[in-house]
Amino acid sequence: MRAAFQHRLQNGEYFPLYVLLALCAHAAFAFLAFAVVRSLYEPQHFGRPRTFELVMAPPREEPPRKQQASKPRPPRPKPEPAPPKTETKEPAPKPEPDPAPVEQTAAAEEPTAPAQAPAAAREPVMDFDAVFEENQADKGPMFLSGPSPAYPMQARDLNIEGVVKVEFIIDRSGMVQEVKVISSPHRSLAREVARKVRRWKFRPAQYRGRSVRIRVRKDIAFQLQ
Repeated sequence: MRAAFQHRLQNGEYFPLYVLLALCAHAAFAFLAFAVVRSLYEPQHFGRPRTFELVMAPPREEPPRKQQASKPRPPRPKPEPAPPKTETKEPAPKPEPDPAPVEQTAAAEEPTAPAQAPAAAREPVMDFDAVFEENQADKGPMFLSGPSPAYPMQARDLNIEGVVKVEFIIDRSGMVQEVKVISSPHRSLAREVARKVRRWKFRPAQYRGRSVRIRVRKDIAFQLQ
């Protein structure tokens, strides 16, 4: 049988069959290619777009936390009540007895003299005969005339120098009284100062426009040339 098939094949008996098969294959290939190309160029029809609805999941419930039992606060101490204020009542003034009725006279009709000011409101009475200090007078004394103390020969021979402090009172006429030497480096200097100061003349000190006595202190220096 195989030999017969090869014999027929060599004689060309199957050639028309081969041609038919080749045509069918070409036709099938062309149809398949046409279908593929058509599918590429034809518009594709899509269905209606689907819509989705998102549903939010309910929140997860957490188990309730156990609250720690709060310790009760100790009660606040109540403030002590303030002691009641005791009002000190001033003693009521005793009623003064009514003055005895005075018989009206003709002199009562005359206007009475104005009452004098109380003694506390009056100015203090100044004793102008007293001796004032230098800081009490309104205006101090002013030197007018008088000899200057000379250097004693005894103190000069002994080369004694220093300051003689003297105190005296100037009366209301400007004359010097009560000369007192407080300190002196030598007796001769003290005698010379006291003798010359008694001859000094001043314009008296003034207090409220009046001349007053005043105590004065002076320092007189002795220095060799």
